[in-house]
Amino acid sequence: MKRKSTSNEKIIDYGDSEERLFSPLKISYIISKLKNRYGVWDFKEQKEIIPFHYKRIIPYQNYLYLEKDGLSTFYPNIGADPRYKKLEPYIGAFARFETPAGKKGWVDKKGKEYFDQ
Repeated sequence: MKRKSTSNEKIIDYGDSEERLFSPLKISYIISKLKNRYGVWDFKEQKEIIPFHYKRIIPYQNYLYLEKDGLSTFYPNIGADPRYKKLEPYIGAFARFETPAGKKGWVDKKGKEYFDQ
């Protein structure tokens, strides 16, 4: 059974499982800097997509790394609110993280956390 995807995602069917590949940046989106902070601007629609609050935005294949106030996140997978002290790129469907409190674990592409024992 195939589901229809929303406008910003593609779904690849692997038989019994599926993987969502997000395309967070449309062709009209640009990562831009305003007053020493980064954000994402849609020049076609002339509107802000991600606020200009971030120290750094790094585009990866299907997501963006956002960093603000010493914390980081992956957009759109985990969300736009940085909450990890350390966050490594995905290996398959999981990324290694460390919280500000020092707890370590793995986070999946839907934002579900799996803490180390």
